[in-house]
Amino acid sequence: MRWLLAGTLLVLGLVVPSTSQAGDDLFAIAGSPVYSPRYTVSKFGVNTDIDATEESLWDLDDIVASGTGPDRCFTVMGTTPAALYISSSDESDASDGAKPISVTIEALDSTWAPVTIVTALGAASAGGSVFKQVGSVTLLRINRMYVSGVNPALGNIFVGTDPTDGGTDGIPETPSLAGALVAGISIGENQTLQACYTVPLGYNAYMTSWAISNEGTGATTLVTRIRKSTNGATSRTQMKMTLSDGDVHDHHGVFPTVFPEKTDIELTGSGATSQDAAGLFDMVLISNTLSGL
Repeated sequence: MRWLLAGTLLVLGLVVPSTSQAGDDLFAIAGSPVYSPRYTVSKFGVNTDIDATEESLWDLDDIVASGTGPDRCFTVMGTTPAALYISSSDESDASDGAKPISVTIEALDSTWAPVTIVTALGAASAGGSVFKQVGSVTLLRINRMYVSGVNPALGNIFVGTDPTDGGTDGIPETPSLAGALVAGISIGENQTLQACYTVPLGYNAYMTSWAISNEGTGATTLVTRIRKSTNGATSRTQMKMTLSDGDVHDHHGVFPTVFPEKTDIELTGSGATSQDAAGLFDMVLISNTLSGL
């Protein structure tokens, strides 16, 4: 059921602003590269261990073991940019390892402007790769990461604020996984699985559809939300519903929901111990000035 969410279609026939003609359908815009004047975004996330505390629908909180990472997507990074560091828990992924990997990172810089960084990992260490800074500038958000080279990742991939690997295993530890991790890729996935996104500077995001599923198998319910926070303000609930075991809610709005630049968007869940949930949302990103059309 979880992976059926990934097949959720964008609303057919939606017309979006254009300076060159009356409108363009989403299929045409979906062919535009990321950070074009108009492009589409589809964000999918999964969390297999949601407890009573509200958690984002992402896999980072349990990337090493249950409860080791942050519960929510934006708790570690506020509005203060920081140098971020990437590593792997398998030395084969290292730049001088047996099967070195390349990672593409779609991020926001210190001004919330979009940047794309392609990087190899650091050198091999005793059990992982040496921490390496992501690019050469401080960052505020990571919207997506994926392994873009020939080799798949053999370890968990971490990005966080910790610059030093005292355990030489490629796993951040200062101040803790929950306090240091910003993004990650679980073994076997080769891409972040996080139903979270921050609207880049210079864009408005138009959410056209979303879906959330409760993958539980017991007599449990899941409280789900869409939340937003603009420029670091208090996170506000945009939608709230309770799903019973096995329920899927798939929503296509009559009108898209608009999220302005510098807005954090996340799907969250809370429920009984070790709930399993997945979520997806689709958006069209349109430049505030519609330049370059």
